[in-house]
Amino acid sequence: MRSRLLYIALCAMLAAAGCGNGDGGPEPPYPPGQYGTHTVGFRQIDLHDQARDRDVTTAVWYPAVAPEQGDEPVYYMAMIRGRAYADLAPDAAAAPFPLVMFSHGNQGVGIQSVTFTEHLASHGFVVAAPNHEGNTLFDSPDDEEMAVCIRAHREADQLIKGTYWEDGKGCAIGCRYQSNDR
Repeated sequence: MRSRLLYIALCAMLAAAGCGNGDGGPEPPYPPGQYGTHTVGFRQIDLHDQARDRDVTTAVWYPAVAPEQGDEPVYYMAMIRGRAYADLAPDAAAAPFPLVMFSHGNQGVGIQSVTFTEHLASHGFVVAAPNHEGNTLFDSPDDEEMAVCIRAHREADQLIKGTYWEDGKGCAIGCRYQSNDR
């Protein structure tokens, strides 16, 4: 518990140090305005949740080998042209890569923030974004389900915004919704 408090305090100090007034300071290691040097691969996979006996569709972006000449970037939902390429081989020579879990918000989908997820992968992160069954853009909950979702989002322990895991090998971005009936 003490190490967790120290870690949170350190993160808060580092975050505050990064909020400057424009008078200089170190450059961020991954410039937010610049796409990274890695080619980005994309796959949509189904992972099986044995506890609930269901598949969880998960979008994955990762540093990849260069595409073949003539390969076209992926179109998400057949309408949004990305910068990633479908099913490229991972760049094993540059591995290992840290994992980022992206959790979409209420009524979202795993591929809703492709500019962000592709950007992270271009800087050497593997990004996994599962769809939350029963709470995606395509599920259209009724009023009762929506009320459960709103209550869950209001509970502070359900929020995970940018919190690093204790082992320092990954982080979760977004928020988590959990319904007791699913």
